[in-house]
Amino acid sequence: PEVLDVARANKLSGAVVSSPATALGYSGEFGINGQKVTVVATDTLNSIRDKINGLNAGSTPSGVTASVLSTGATQHRLVLS
Repeated sequence: PEVLDVARANKLSGAVVSSPATALGYSGEFGINGQKVTVVATDTLNSIRDKINGLNAGSTPSGVTASVLSTGATQHRLVLS
């Protein structure tokens, strides 16, 4: 067999928001490796991070972790790895 490519880590980030603890006002669902994340209007960057990280546990972890990256007092974004 011939190796054509190797796996590598990726990161994806969202738009900048002013506070990781302020409700974003978004609602809906999205999937991470077959697992569903439900977002409600009162969710914050911090609570969405916690929901995503909660899926990366147990017997079927998602393989995705989330963190909040702060690059200034009013510059915060969600980063998925």
